[in-house]
Amino acid sequence: MTTLTNQDGFTLTELLVVVAIIGILAALAVPLYSGVQDQAKETAFDAQVRELHQAAQLHLTSGGKDAVWAPTPGEKAGTPTAAHETWMNWLERWPENPLENGEFVVEIEDGNIEVMPGR
Repeated sequence: MTTLTNQDGFTLTELLVVVAIIGILAALAVPLYSGVQDQAKETAFDAQVRELHQAAQLHLTSGGKDAVWAPTPGEKAGTPTAAHETWMNWLERWPENPLENGEFVVEIEDGNIEVMPGR
């Protein structure tokens, strides 16, 4: 009978240590990745609020009247209706709220501008 004297490869213990290390790294990486996604959504939300506020300021500066803008998210400025005609002068498309997967509402009253999540 022939016996093997030189066995190449990894032992079971070495493989278990490697798998445990990979598991620990994955457990640390997933929450960090989730936090980055949340931060990106908050940054996008802030940018879209600023964009809507600037559009409303342009509306007022050009002699626009009080208005409530609440179109469908993603609606494009190409087919104006009486209700949405004013925002279409300042925005290419209506942004979507990334935090709540919803819409934004812009209220312009007596020179005051309020941008808020949709109702």
